[in-house]
Amino acid sequence: MNNSLLKVNCFEITSCGKYFIVSLSDGFKVFKYETDFSLLLSRRFESTGIGLVSLFQTSSLFVLVGDGNNQKKFPQNKVFLWEEIKLKSISEFELENKIIDTKLTSTGLLILTKSKLHFVKFGSLRSDQLFKVKIQKGMRKRNIIDFVEFSNKTKYLAFPSTKPGSVSIVNVVTNKGICELQYNDDNYQFIKFSHDGTLIGIISGDGSNVRLFGVQSKRKKKQKVNFQEFKNALNNEKIISMAIHKNNKFLATTSNLGYFQIFKILIDPNSASIIPTDKPIEPMIKIKLQISNSICEFKENSEIMIVSNNCTAYLVKFDPKKHYIISVNEYNYLKGTNKLLSQIKDLVLLDDMDENQNQNEIEKTHENKSQNMNEKIENDKQIEKVNDNNNSDGDSDISININNKPDTLNNQIENQNIEKKNNQDDLKSIKIEN
Repeated sequence: MNNSLLKVNCFEITSCGKYFIVSLSDGFKVFKYETDFSLLLSRRFESTGIGLVSLFQTSSLFVLVGDGNNQKKFPQNKVFLWEEIKLKSISEFELENKIIDTKLTSTGLLILTKSKLHFVKFGSLRSDQLFKVKIQKGMRKRNIIDFVEFSNKTKYLAFPSTKPGSVSIVNVVTNKGICELQYNDDNYQFIKFSHDGTLIGIISGDGSNVRLFGVQSKRKKKQKVNFQEFKNALNNEKIISMAIHKNNKFLATTSNLGYFQIFKILIDPNSASIIPTDKPIEPMIKIKLQISNSICEFKENSEIMIVSNNCTAYLVKFDPKKHYIISVNEYNYLKGTNKLLSQIKDLVLLDDMDENQNQNEIEKTHENKSQNMNEKIENDKQIEKVNDNNNSDGDSDISININNKPDTLNNQIENQNIEKKNNQDDLKSIKIEN
């Protein structure tokens, strides 16, 4: 099929930030970044396209859902576990309704339909365990599953609670509730864990801000919740995606107007917890790129990958100390062309901080401000409640089923060598490391 006729259905960046995968109207493609972007794998199917795709990061396993063009071969209510080495589907998971989102994790398979969120765990888990949640209207606007989030590190699953504006967090290994975060905005549209699972970011429904919370499993009931807020500089700008630095140092966002921002996360060096602030944190770097609907992920300490549905990907390198962009590599992933941007328009460097003031002094200033924060948030609804029984009373129109994985799927997963291998880029076996 001619590239100009291809339709991009969805896209995903691996958590390591080195690879991204795109589902198309004729199949799917996997790309990587080293010194430049390059195509790692291309798979085409006759007379059908892929609507949803997820990559099992340390192997050649993919989760595929059809785009509706060929319901017989790839129906939209069935998940296919695709083994690229064998060039065939090795397991299937069929549901009653159309599948909206899916994601393959190191612990299990997330499948979202209009009425249910299924988490199929690899291994033995009680099949009678049932969580009931209510997903607010307007939250399924984007073709990714990140408003239902999973942490590979802590095995925490975060999802919308029955209470409006709340996020419930449960441990899928122990089946116990960890905590519940109360967010003022009933229509929050995006949630994301940090890589270590200790932080969780929430984008407001109107996209005007991001709030970053600490995830604490031993929080006392009705204990105040500390958070940091990151806000857009433009009133009509809407944040649509975010990423958290691997060492919890920075937070990156992309917006509907094509702006990409980097914020500094304020962390207490003694407790490793976030420092509460009395006003929103402004971006330290803000640039405008040719992106619309997009996602981002940190690759290295000072590198961020951005992928957009307009067939464009970027690799942004920045200086975390001096707050400026070093380089931006632009890549058209349908044409396969790389371009190093020599001039970046609309670059904004925030110099409101004295360069002679070191970071310890900055954090100390924010820590002093936080001493008065408790009085100011007395009436705030940001209260996290420990949810020990994992079950919510009352009516609910959405349910989460945590079920045993079929034996055939379990055997296939166990046969996969998910240990980290030597760094090889063999296209045939596509051993992709985290």
